[in-house]
Amino acid sequence: MVAIRGVPFTASFKATAAAKDNMLTGSAMDRHIKKELERLTTLMTESKKELNTKDKEMKDVKVLLKVKEHAESVQRDTDLITLNIDQLDESLKLFQAAKLTKDSQIKGLN
Repeated sequence: MVAIRGVPFTASFKATAAAKDNMLTGSAMDRHIKKELERLTTLMTESKKELNTKDKEMKDVKVLLKVKEHAESVQRDTDLITLNIDQLDESLKLFQAAKLTKDSQIKGLN
C-alpha cells in the first residue's frame, strides 16, 4: 500500500457501510475513479475547445479576451490538474494491481 501524493484526506470508515465499500479497491473508490475520469475528460475537452482559435473571429476583442482568460485559468490551475491526474494514476495502478481496472479507464487517463 502506498500513500497517494498530495491527498489532503484522512480515511474514514462507516460501520454501516458494505464491507466492500470499506476497502480501498471497493465500489466507492471505483465510483470516484469514474467520476474523476469524466470530470478531467470534460475539463480537457472544454479547454481545448476554448483555447482553439481556429474559426474564431480573432479581430473581435471580446473573443481574444475570452481565449486569454481561459489560457490564464488553465495556467493558474496547472498544478492542481496535474495533482488530480497523478492521484487518479495512482488509484488506477492500485486497481490494476488488484486486477480490477478496465482498459477504458487507463486509456481515458492517458
